Formats: sequence, structure tokens, C-alpha cells
Amino acid sequence: MEWPYDQEAKRLEILSAIDSIRGVVSKNIPYGEKEGHLHSDTSKAVHDAGLLGLKLPEVLGGAEADPFLQTEVISSLAQLDTSTAWCTMVCATNVGSCGAFLPKEGIDKVFIDRSHPVIAGVAMPFGEAVPTDGGYLVSGKWPYGSGIKASTWVTAGAKIRRQDNSSNTDGELRVLFKSSDVDVLDNWDVAGLKGSGSNDYSVDKIFVPLELTW
Repeated sequence: MEWPYDQEAKRLEILSAIDSIRGVVSKNIPYGEKEGHLHSDTSKAVHDAGLLGLKLPEVLGGAEADPFLQTEVISSLAQLDTSTAWCTMVCATNVGSCGAFLPKEGIDKVFIDRSHPVIAGVAMPFGEAVPTDGGYLVSGKWPYGSGIKASTWVTAGAKIRRQDNSSNTDGELRVLFKSSDVDVLDNWDVAGLKGSGSNDYSVDKIFVPLELTW
């Protein structure tokens, strides 16, 4: 995706992108309320419109929008559907974080040809990362995986276990899994934001290479 460099031109183009998906989003609101996650057409429309690149650095094809524009975009989406707005906010944050902080080797794996996937997940360090050759063995369970059923990658926070196996930790990190390696728990049964599909998710001793951590 190529966004204008001029800030006002960029703003108008992003808001125009929201208008272009208005019909798809509105049409599929009942599906999200019934099924507990966004319709695949809605998720695809948001992705194809480039809205998940809202916080992604320009060098990777993102909009690198300022905080005011980010807020305006999410607010505009929320006027259509709060669940779509929520998933866009969460996934755009994950896409932007990965683009900003992954090492070059990780960037090359995740951001192919200046395009980006859908990345779900949370930063809460509810997992445990055990150092091993070339990376970590990660286990854990996390809540609020908004948009996870439409994702290609899933990120999560973890505490690094010390090599001496003591109860202390050596800090925290973010890790990135392929969505196919993650178990999604169908436990999102709520009254509000039902279409966000914010299910819990877990992994058990998944190897994560260093280039997919930060």
C-alpha cells in the first residue's frame, strides 16, 4: 500500500478507504453478533483497504499515521461497527509494533514485498519463554485475542525464565507465532463487542526463533 506523504492528503485517502468498505462492514454486523467474530469479508475488506497499516512505518508500506489521525480513523470505523473498529485498532497496533521492533530477519519473514498480514494478540506477559538454542520455547495462555480467527500471525507477551530455573525472571519480551500453531478457545460469550471475537488463546512449548521476538 502506498499512502501520500502529505499529511492532509494521507488523511483524506484513509478516510476515503473507510467509506469504500462501509457497505461490507454494515452488511455483516448481524453475522458478527451471531457468530462471535467478524465475517471473513469484513476482515478482508479492512485488510485490503490498508487500514491495518495505520501505525506501520512508511518504509514498510504503512501509513505511519500521527496519533490524532489514528484516533479519527478508529472513531470513524466505530460509527459503522464497534467490533470492526476494535479489531482494527488492536491489529493495527500489532502490525505497527512488529514493523517497528522486529529485527531485519523477522521483518523479511513477516512483511513480504512491502505488504503485511493480519496480526492479532496482546502484550500482557502471561506466557513463559525458556531460552534455548536460537530462540525460546514459549508456553502460555492469553485473553482477548481480538480478530484472531482472521489472523495469519499472533503475538503475545512472555516472561523470560532464568537459566538457573529460579522463580526470578530475566525480563519480558514479545513473541510472534504462526496462527496455525495457536490453540484458540471458543470462550468469547459477551454482551458487547461480540463481533470482535476476542477469544483466549494458548500455546505449549512452541519454538520461537530470535528473529520473531523483541
